[in-house]
Amino acid sequence: KFNRVEDSVFKIGDIEILPFEVLHANMPVKGYRFGSFTYITDAKTITAKERDKIRGTKTLVVNGLRPEEHYSHFSIEQAIEFANDIKPETTYLIHMSHQFGLHEKTSKLLPPNVLASYDGLKIEV
Repeated sequence: KFNRVEDSVFKIGDIEILPFEVLHANMPVKGYRFGSFTYITDAKTITAKERDKIRGTKTLVVNGLRPEEHYSHFSIEQAIEFANDIKPETTYLIHMSHQFGLHEKTSKLLPPNVLASYDGLKIEV
């Protein structure tokens, strides 16, 4: 039997970490909030209850797989809609496929506060 990690705050050193549930298709997986920084990959659905746990985050990192709809991941448009609901200062798209397009070209199509991530990116929080 799978032991499910409870969605309660825990600490690593001085950093408080809040796990929350997202759905990867219909499989529950975890996203994590580290203070004002939230990291989510492999998400397609996030309930209102779980979204409330991350409202107020300043930096959001979330999957935006490709322009087209996908059964288990946010599309780029869905990731942007999710970010618009959460309202972070900055959103970084991750877990992008080759269908995302070239970084420079696709980045120009994103809203000013949504950025395409890239290998080697460092984010200060």
